[in-house]
Amino acid sequence: MKRLLRLLYLPLYLCLGTLVLSIAGCQTPVKTTTQPVTTDERITVLPCTDDPKGDIRFENVTLTKGILEQDYFTPWAGDHKAGEPCFLISGRIVNNSGTRYWVAHYADGYDDGGNKVSGTLDAGPLVGIAQIGIEPRSTEEFTLHLGWSENATSFTLHSQKSEIMFP
Repeated sequence: MKRLLRLLYLPLYLCLGTLVLSIAGCQTPVKTTTQPVTTDERITVLPCTDDPKGDIRFENVTLTKGILEQDYFTPWAGDHKAGEPCFLISGRIVNNSGTRYWVAHYADGYDDGGNKVSGTLDAGPLVGIAQIGIEPRSTEEFTLHLGWSENATSFTLHSQKSEIMFP
C-alpha cells in the first residue's frame, strides 16, 4: 500500500521539483537571457530561462494592461473575476535546438521593496504556470495573465524546459 501511495505522489514530486528548479535557475539570469524590457517609465520585465546553452529563449516580450476574459482562482491570490484589470505578458518562446521540449513558463511581479505583488493566474499544468510544447527550431507565441497591482514596478519571466519523450 505504501508503495502504491508513493507511485501516486511521484507526479506531484516531479512537478514540484521542476518548479523549484525553475525558481532556483532564474534568480540570476544566465548569459542567454534577453535584455530587460521597459514597458513604461515604471515597470520593467526581465525574461530569464533555465537554459545555459541558449536553446530556449524569449523574444519580443511585452507587458500591457488587459482585462480578464474569464474567472481565475489561485491559492495565493484568491478569486479574480472576468472583467477585472490584469497584466498581460506576451511574446515568443524560441527553440533553437533539434529537440522537442515542453516549456513551462510563469511571471512574478514585485514592488520597489522586492515584495511579490502579482503572479501568473493561468493554469496548465499547475495553477500559476503555463506550458507550451515547442518543436525543434521553431517559435511559439504566448500570453500570461497576471493579477493587477498598482504597486508593481518589475516582473521576472521564468521558464523551465523538459524534453518531450514521446511522439
